[in-house]
Amino acid sequence: KACLIYDSNVVDKSNYKTASYFWHSVDISFQPAFQQATDYTFDSLFENLYVSSHIDQEKCQNADIIIFPTIEIRGEYTFYMSMLIKDFKTDEVLQKYESSGDISWTKPTSVTTLGIINICSGFLFSPIILPAEADILGKAVQEALEIRVSSCLDRIANDIRNDRLLVKKAKKVN
Repeated sequence: KACLIYDSNVVDKSNYKTASYFWHSVDISFQPAFQQATDYTFDSLFENLYVSSHIDQEKCQNADIIIFPTIEIRGEYTFYMSMLIKDFKTDEVLQKYESSGDISWTKPTSVTTLGIINICSGFLFSPIILPAEADILGKAVQEALEIRVSSCLDRIANDIRNDRLLVKKAKKVN
């Protein structure tokens, strides 16, 4: 049984990544998708999963372990995720799982097409085309980010599944 804690000071600070294109940018929110994917993945790993924004004694009282997720964008486009797992009763750190990877994407063809149209129009359509290009690029970056979040989460879930010591410690608490 596990209690998953989303500390807003840790998770929310990485809420947006901006994809810039000339003078326009798009804010990409990946925190809600991260939370949904983490809930789904961990729900399949543990007998019972309690989710909270803080350590709630009432909500977490039946938990064996507490999980604290951390997410960051490091450098330009490196996504980093960690899960710190503590014993609920003793507060002892049992394990820390980490995963990271580059966020990579290719520029959509439609951005190049819009750029050519903009050049051919003598940049007359720039006020319309540049925000559209930024939006298209933002969606490409968001998709790449969602793929990276998913792959990092899968790696951590796999490590947790294969960690016999963690399973043994969690069961020993009862």
